[in-house]
Amino acid sequence: LNILEELVELAVNRDLPLAMHIAETEEEITFLATGGGAFRDVLEQLSAYRGGVFTPGHALADVLEVLSRARKVLLIHGNYIGPSEVCSLKPFRDRMAVVYCPRSHDFFGHAPYPLELFLEASIPVLLGTDSRASHPDLSIFGDLQTVRRKHPQVAAETIVRMATSETARFFGWDRELGSIGVGRPATFTVIELSSRSQVENPYEALLSPEAQVRAVWIEGNIVFEKKN
Repeated sequence: LNILEELVELAVNRDLPLAMHIAETEEEITFLATGGGAFRDVLEQLSAYRGGVFTPGHALADVLEVLSRARKVLLIHGNYIGPSEVCSLKPFRDRMAVVYCPRSHDFFGHAPYPLELFLEASIPVLLGTDSRASHPDLSIFGDLQTVRRKHPQVAAETIVRMATSETARFFGWDRELGSIGVGRPATFTVIELSSRSQVENPYEALLSPEAQVRAVWIEGNIVFEKKN
């Protein structure tokens, strides 16, 4: 973990946030603990494995402890973060957030995502797309709809906040972004709802499969408009 500790120290000294893909696969956790498994096999196949560079014998909690020293940390994916790691994250939930990438998660066929576990512990959960390599279109709105489908027991308003006000609050941008208000930049997305929608809850209607993005405005300028 020496390199990671140096990176965290650099981020602290320069007052920078950190983002790290972590607990994305079970094989990653195996590699941390033993230095073997599928990760080791791939590195050797690529002639990228060098003995002595990586020291095994670490748990996921060890990595999280080092990361917790930084000012702000995005834990990207966190697919295999379990209850014990969530307990260790609780004291740092003011500066550590998980980034859920639902359609990338689907693409790789991972185990069910522990969204409810994070939410019950008040760990901030933000929304991401990962990369185009595992994502159909990089649409955050499409990911919101996917979360609604995959986690029907989570309130629709909570899901919407993952991509709006919760993200703005975590980064300290909530005075300008994340919600509509007088004097704030005209940055918003226009969503067309289905004329057939009978849902009374506006958040549920917003995340229905039939809803679609019609336009996007950034600081008063329209940057996308869907043509009929």
